[in-house]
Amino acid sequence: MTKKIIMIRELLLISAALLTHSLSSHAGEFNYNAELTLLTDSAVTIEAANIGTSNDANSDSASGQLLGTEYQFDNRLLVGYEFYNESYQDLSENDTQYHSFNASYDNNIGGFDFFLNTSHLDMSLDGEDFLTMDLVIPSLSYYFESGIYLNLSHTWIDKTFDTFTDFDAKNNATGITAYYFFANSKAYLSLNLTKGDEDANSDDNDYEEDTTTLAFQYPVSIGDYASKLNISYSVRKRDYLKVTDILNVKSREERDRFKIYLNSEINDNWSVRATYDFMDRDSNLAMSTYDSNYFALRVSYKK
Repeated sequence: MTKKIIMIRELLLISAALLTHSLSSHAGEFNYNAELTLLTDSAVTIEAANIGTSNDANSDSASGQLLGTEYQFDNRLLVGYEFYNESYQDLSENDTQYHSFNASYDNNIGGFDFFLNTSHLDMSLDGEDFLTMDLVIPSLSYYFESGIYLNLSHTWIDKTFDTFTDFDAKNNATGITAYYFFANSKAYLSLNLTKGDEDANSDDNDYEEDTTTLAFQYPVSIGDYASKLNISYSVRKRDYLKVTDILNVKSREERDRFKIYLNSEINDNWSVRATYDFMDRDSNLAMSTYDSNYFALRVSYKK
């Protein structure tokens, strides 16, 4: 990356900080948040560029730190900035950092809720520029008095890699989610169906994808703390339809995922979350067929 581009980025960051400081002195709501995560992963991978395998050597522990700020102009418009750093104990080549700017707009129109989210992300890997990503997600939702909530969304992603240019791509995905709320709307059962595709620089990285996710959330009592238990199971199938060398290049992947987390609100500012995430991948390639176990403990602060 040239010095000119680096200077432009630094100016954008400084400008955003000055704008945020200016906005905080005017009407509206200014919020901060911070997180510390301790994690262990049995198969550390960078999925965006197929980095990492199922080898035992890819098992490691790490810590992640997140700092974020956002400004709520009114009930509709919000802008924010987020910085994240993740450092591994042994596999420092997987250390990541990112800066993210985002904006969202929310408006209720005749019982329908229209939501638009946009973000720009710059990520580094092992201290070097890795990925730039732009994301746009419009969605439309409607809540029925019976407790059913429907959400229709489309996700558009533009990915540009600094080195792994074969993975530069445009990704589109359309999904529909149905929620059924019960227990005074404190619990829900949801079903999501998503169909997507990715058009990459290399034909070998083009794919079509179908994902189905079933989730359940319910409030639980842990002493005096308000807590919730969330359990989800998803099945994702990818087909790389343009791959011809199926002996050496990934042509398909099926992934089953089971995730469970328990989140406890200590008070209005502090919360703690424990997460277990299991993934079972099956592919035409042996190196892409493996299981992974992920454990994490996260402490969050918001103001």
